[in-house]
Amino acid sequence: MSKTALNPVGEGYVLTSEHGDTITLSDADLMVLAQSAQRLKDYVLAKYSRGEAATAAVLTPVVQIAVNTDLHQTHLHLGMIDPAGARTDFSLSLDVAKELAEHLPSRVAELQRSAQERSQH
Repeated sequence: MSKTALNPVGEGYVLTSEHGDTITLSDADLMVLAQSAQRLKDYVLAKYSRGEAATAAVLTPVVQIAVNTDLHQTHLHLGMIDPAGARTDFSLSLDVAKELAEHLPSRVAELQRSAQERSQH
């Protein structure tokens, strides 16, 4: 596991490599980095994927969710909280929210069947 770290220091942030090299980042630098993170993560994972049959992915366990609507009730807000308490929020349009609601029952049923099968063995 890499020992690279990004920590707030004073008014900025310090990115420290596993070799001890440091780079100081401003708020604007950090925002650009954050906006680029998903694209860069996808690029790295693509290198380890083997086509559609075996796609590499980084999955974050979720221990709690928060569901709400926006102020104008045009989007569903879905928050997911990981075991460390970090929260990631999503804003789903009505069409996407309906699609999610359509697919969830069958996937939850799959999980329940699998859990029952495991408990019988």
